[in-house]
Amino acid sequence: MKWEKLPKPWTKEQCRRRYVESEEDIGIRKLAVEAGLGKGTVEVWVRRELWVDQRRQYQDTLKTTIQVKTIQKASEKISDELSQIVIENYKVHKLARDYVAKIIEVKARQLAEDLELTGEERKKAISLHSAPETNQWSQALQRSTSAINETRGIKYFVDVNAAADKLSREGYQIIDPSRGEDEDI
Repeated sequence: MKWEKLPKPWTKEQCRRRYVESEEDIGIRKLAVEAGLGKGTVEVWVRRELWVDQRRQYQDTLKTTIQVKTIQKASEKISDELSQIVIENYKVHKLARDYVAKIIEVKARQLAEDLELTGEERKKAISLHSAPETNQWSQALQRSTSAINETRGIKYFVDVNAAADKLSREGYQIIDPSRGEDEDI
């Protein structure tokens, strides 16, 4: 509010708002001059209506509101950043899983064809297949699939105990309705 533009003398409510809600910690003497009133009048209002306490309460409320809004904005920003990381993580692991799955599919198809062969031709073709290599591709597929499941939180849909453990670690109380109201897990 543009206090200097208000016509003088100010009302008691205008003085109270200037004293209580002003960002500037204005004193009684300065307030009286700005309001076009006597210092004694303003002092009486301040003392009788507890403006000092009102100012302190207003400033405390303002600080709390600012802190809450700051925390909310920071939380939203961190949440957005974490969401972006999760999305990128998911995309990378999905690409890896799709790539590895295609390699395993090609190798399995080749092995099936080689098993159709006979004699020396079959021996030679099968000897070209590597169990350790197939195992490595299988492990890569398992890791990427597990990472995708973890990113999506599938573990908690499939395993109720894992979900309950996670909630308990985060401070939530888990109640099993089949055990009665007072028994915790």
